[in-house]
Amino acid sequence: MRKAWFGLFFLLPLAGIAWFQARQAGRLADGSFLIPTGQRLTPVGEHIEVNDRPMGMSLSPDGKTLAVATGSNFAPRALHLIDTQHQRIRQTLPVGDTFVGVAFSASGNELCVGGGREHDVKIFRRREDGAFTQEARIEIPGSAPSGLALTEDGRRLFVALNLKHSVAMIDLATREVRELETGSFPYTALAAGGKIYVSNWGGRKPLPGDRTDGAFPVVLDERGIPSSGTVTAFDASSGKRLSDIDVGLHPSAMAFDAKRARLYVANANSDTVSVVDTRTDRVIETIRVGPFDGAPLGSSPNALALSSDGSALYVANAANNAVAVVRTGRGKGRVEGFIPTGWYPTAVALDSSGRRLWVASGYGFGSVAALPAGRSGRSYRDRAGVVSVIDLPDARQLARMTRQVLENNRDQSAQPAPAKSGHPVPMHRGQSSPVRYVFYIIKENRTYDQVFGDLPQGNGDPSLVHFGRDVTPNHHALAEQFVLLDNYYAPGDQSALGHRWCTQGYASDWIHKYGNARNDANPMLFAPTDFLWDNARKHGVTVRAYGERGRTVIDPPQASWTDVYQDWKNRTGKIRLQAVPLVLGLKDIYHPVYPGFNMRITDQLRADIFLEEFRQFEKNGNLPRLVILLLPQNHTNGTAEGFPTPRATVADNDLALGRIVEAISHSRYWRESAIFVTEDDAQNGLDHVAGHRTVGLVISPWVRRRAVDSTFYTTINMYRTMEQILGLPPSNQFDLAAEPMFTVFTAQPDFTPYRALPNQIPLDEMNPPARKLAGLARRLAEASARMDFEEPDAADEQLLNRAVWHSLFPARPYPAPPRR
Repeated sequence: MRKAWFGLFFLLPLAGIAWFQARQAGRLADGSFLIPTGQRLTPVGEHIEVNDRPMGMSLSPDGKTLAVATGSNFAPRALHLIDTQHQRIRQTLPVGDTFVGVAFSASGNELCVGGGREHDVKIFRRREDGAFTQEARIEIPGSAPSGLALTEDGRRLFVALNLKHSVAMIDLATREVRELETGSFPYTALAAGGKIYVSNWGGRKPLPGDRTDGAFPVVLDERGIPSSGTVTAFDASSGKRLSDIDVGLHPSAMAFDAKRARLYVANANSDTVSVVDTRTDRVIETIRVGPFDGAPLGSSPNALALSSDGSALYVANAANNAVAVVRTGRGKGRVEGFIPTGWYPTAVALDSSGRRLWVASGYGFGSVAALPAGRSGRSYRDRAGVVSVIDLPDARQLARMTRQVLENNRDQSAQPAPAKSGHPVPMHRGQSSPVRYVFYIIKENRTYDQVFGDLPQGNGDPSLVHFGRDVTPNHHALAEQFVLLDNYYAPGDQSALGHRWCTQGYASDWIHKYGNARNDANPMLFAPTDFLWDNARKHGVTVRAYGERGRTVIDPPQASWTDVYQDWKNRTGKIRLQAVPLVLGLKDIYHPVYPGFNMRITDQLRADIFLEEFRQFEKNGNLPRLVILLLPQNHTNGTAEGFPTPRATVADNDLALGRIVEAISHSRYWRESAIFVTEDDAQNGLDHVAGHRTVGLVISPWVRRRAVDSTFYTTINMYRTMEQILGLPPSNQFDLAAEPMFTVFTAQPDFTPYRALPNQIPLDEMNPPARKLAGLARRLAEASARMDFEEPDAADEQLLNRAVWHSLFPARPYPAPPRR
């Protein structure tokens, strides 16, 4: 059966059949949802709305209450208590922070919750009226408690301490905490047959000679991607470490079959479930849970529920937006089918009858929540989490659901494939293309309407424009002279997710769960599949990377934006830069000076550094076939004193883009070039269509001129297009399913070069000193000054957005936040 699914899944993306009309992200006319990953949602069951990103669930022993812990990095965290009989929220308790850890005691009268960034464990007790109230808080500094488990006798609580690479053994009577060493970044704990098992998200601790990045205790492969996953077993009474078991990558949730002494471990970065014999602590089977035989990575199994008789395992395939039904118990485990869910299921539980499945979808149905009164634009934050209750399907129903899941995960752009031969984007790998050189430029955080809402030929809202033609003349000219993409989306919420989608075409469970809360260059951020540069180099395509993804050392370290700008402008050479790649796979291809994300550095300096080397490539003819550049200044510094105004930093970014395109279009390489431009995400503004709609550009002699293309495209379609042109195979399920951007290109080239337009806003138009401001403007300037602009999106996003808004529109009220 699964082989038949393979044919359906693999062949449909390039079939060229318009199964759906062109559409926009959000709720569709048939009641389904189109999300910015290019997938469709058709969730079954009844649905209960909770706060964003539900990640931990626990069913009370009597089956009457479902506890749900949410862990959003931008919405309020909460502990929801759901009445399972009436399928409604009975109580919501605000909590400072939570993650995946939530567990009832055997009596059901106590509830333990891991405190995540609050570095504690919270204990709630049921009152006489049935409601819960917090009774105690056990602090464990610097630990980021994650999943947890009570021992079978209820006397001890074991808590995975994610940041301490250990598990806490807590005596609940005395509240004494004892820490036991585990592997790296433990995810959760499970009590099983007198033992405690801890899944080590980051695998074993590095040993002498292991490859690491020198900063985080994670064993890496040559690409810089984590290469180990383990489970550590302890004696539940003594805490003695018994064994370390090698499993798949990013081991997360676990389930235990006591009758058969089997431990099931979900391996999110391997798309497998490991089966461990708990009598010997050895892996006896590995079950692949991808959507078809031979599927590349891209399912992210991260949560498990086991039937009471051990015959069925329910696996939350987060990236497929589905629960895999796995038949277990006798013989080898096998996938029988899939149940469609909401976006990114993160927790599953079976009710006491074994006939209903509870599923938490971390990203709900996308950013489709009701807008506050008076607000016309959408933000990615307009989203709620969802808990669904699903009657388990029979065989016929499961077969129908499986077909739906496979259809949901194919390309949704509904565009026809090119009918004529000679199209610049090859239909199949190995076919020739007149485009030999690909330039990929990644920018920061803008929605479509913020920049292009003033273009009447596109689907824009002028009232939401922040940086119109006066600020971004080159963006506007490029969109008008080439092709305007007015239905283009970035899948990521914020930079941590956004840069993964841009550079890998896929994002891991770690980053989907933490979001920007852990945007710290940890290799655990990375998906298990190749970066674009890895895929290229494996297949003989030369690569040069500029700024994506690395850090910058500035000498002198205290140099201000003005110091750097004046040094660039006057060519004094007093400021020295060193670029350090943050991904091992970039080591030999990363420009040694070109700055990464650092808001003290003008994009004009970045353009100069690139163009200096580009002129050398012009002379020697050795231009790499894939060139990746970061241009981050449109992120802005808010209204921080000592930095340019928001419109000046965006104008800086615009001019740099124009200069780079001008140079390429006047070079010997122009006739064989295509330039792709994208924002990493759309977090810093509103858009009247969808919170993920963003700015995308494709610039080439082989691109349609003066056209508007409203095909539904995402970053992943752009990623696949570059792969297709360069002759690279897809590296995961997402770029495999994505249709290349055929409609953007033409077989009749126009070699007219581009002429960059000068900036209309002075690049050194500075924010006024805070002391000269009053009221809200002063408070926002002071808040901007406290923000961290050394890493992408390390600054408080909402405060930054407010500062930018009031800088541009001092007389207009800031749009109302999402309803909660």
